[in-house]
Formats: sequence, structure tokens, C-alpha cells
Amino acid sequence: MCERHPTYGYRRVTAVLRREGVLVNHKKVNRIMRDAGLARPRIRTQLVGVSDRGAAGDAMGPNQVWQMDLTRAWVEALGWVNVVAVIDVWDRSIVGHVVAARTQLLAA
Repeated sequence: MCERHPTYGYRRVTAVLRREGVLVNHKKVNRIMRDAGLARPRIRTQLVGVSDRGAAGDAMGPNQVWQMDLTRAWVEALGWVNVVAVIDVWDRSIVGHVVAARTQLLAA
């Protein structure tokens, strides 16, 4: 099962086995997967874009310089989604964010 679904962790494997009628404890599944080297599912991420660290010296207070971070992440139900965050350079707080399954939504 882990060859077909490399992102499955012990919780999901336990749920699938129970649906198939196998009485199994999640701790045993975790131990077996760990011993077989399967305890850590592959998490796929892609970093898109580069931020300019030099702009931090220009901010003399909050809400003067903002930066944008765009990250792509894999979500099982949606596929690749774009996560965009606008960050205030002064205190590194997130001013706003958007999660979109399509790039066209980000252009609006």
C-alpha cells in the first residue's frame, strides 16, 4: 500500500486496514512502518519566488514595507495549491494571505 501511496502515514494506513476488516492498533502499524523505513511519508512542496532581504533596512516602522511569499503545496483533495502571504517587514507579521487552487485566482 505504501508503494502506491507514498504520502500515507501510519494513521491513514491504520484507517485503510480497518476499513478492509483488519483489526489493528495504530501503535503497531506505526512500529511496523518505522522498522521498515516507511514511518515518514514524503511531503512534496515547491518554493516559488525569491524575497529581497535588503528591503528590511528601509522600514522605519510598521506598514511601510511589505513582502510577498508564494509557496506551492500538495493537498491530497485539491492537488497543488498556491499559498500567498503578505508579510510586514517591520515585525514579520502576516498582513494577509490567500490559498488558491488555481493561479488565475491570484492574478485578480
